[in-house]
Amino acid sequence: MKLNIQWLKEILPKTPSNNKLCDKLTSIGLEVSNSKTSKHGFIIDIDITPNRSDCLSVFGIARDLSAAYRQKILAPKASNINIKKSNQIIKSINKKISPHYTCLTINGINNRTKTPSLIRDRLESCGITSINLIVDILNYVMVELGQPFHAFDNDTLDGKLNVRFSKKNEIIDSLNDKKYALKESTPVIADKSKVHAIAGIIGSKNSAVTKSSKNIIIECAHFLPELIRSASKEYRIQTDSSYRFERGVDPLSHKYVLSRVIYFIKKYTTYQDIKIYNYLDKSLDKSKNNKIVFNTNQVYRILGKKIGNSEIRDIFKYLGFAYKQSKEKFNITIPSYRFDISNEYDLIEEIARIIGFDQF
Repeated sequence: MKLNIQWLKEILPKTPSNNKLCDKLTSIGLEVSNSKTSKHGFIIDIDITPNRSDCLSVFGIARDLSAAYRQKILAPKASNINIKKSNQIIKSINKKISPHYTCLTINGINNRTKTPSLIRDRLESCGITSINLIVDILNYVMVELGQPFHAFDNDTLDGKLNVRFSKKNEIIDSLNDKKYALKESTPVIADKSKVHAIAGIIGSKNSAVTKSSKNIIIECAHFLPELIRSASKEYRIQTDSSYRFERGVDPLSHKYVLSRVIYFIKKYTTYQDIKIYNYLDKSLDKSKNNKIVFNTNQVYRILGKKIGNSEIRDIFKYLGFAYKQSKEKFNITIPSYRFDISNEYDLIEEIARIIGFDQF
């Protein structure tokens, strides 16, 4: 993951000097493989391990650093627009593909507005080519907050969308200038007559958003990682979206990330109206109540060093973990973006990682 330091400083203002930052990133498990000064500023290339999908964003990396430095982060501005719910967009959703699926319809949008240089330059610094305003905004928010999106030109669709598995030999004319004959059981987004995306991986040319698009649908979804991983391997396609989806994307971030998208749309262009469709499987909603109880005596037993309760509280607070403390016990609520935390040993490893393994 390429990290633009100026971008990072908007979220973590007290970011230290470049060399110290590289050392700190590596010490907390975000190994820096390369760094350079470019026309867009200082760029760090970080090797993110497969279990830390929450750090495939500027915000995610800032959150880890905020715990290491005990500094508050500034959440990127989001719009407070009042969005009315609508069921006119989706016909059906297979929850075995996407247990949380949200779509925005935006009518009468002016997509001919030139992408601001700040957005265009920061995308370029991360290796992403500017396409048009809407696509650029979606890519910008993906890099910033970690949630991939896909945009469809609503005027090219034949009826409502379906999130389903493909039928044998269905065809997609994809954005990478290749046609794919799909095998059965590939997760796709389709209308009544065509497949318009291999879910979480790549879209179709037929419904691509262009500068002349006026009525669009923006998809914000949580796709099951194993399905995206399998399809990406099957068709030998890896995109910025699939790279994140196959490692796991926060299933409960839709409201905030879409509010961020709308913030940019309101700031840089005009439109007539916005509506939303949201599907959330009840079993997924319960995931935000995942709790682990651990005893602080275990920290000393495993790490061989006494860590004060106040320091433990600070670490979990800055990492975004909710907690309740009762004497020597902590009841920790695991954030929906931390797929790698499943037991008390993982929590103790978090404490050691943020303090620094070299301290033990």
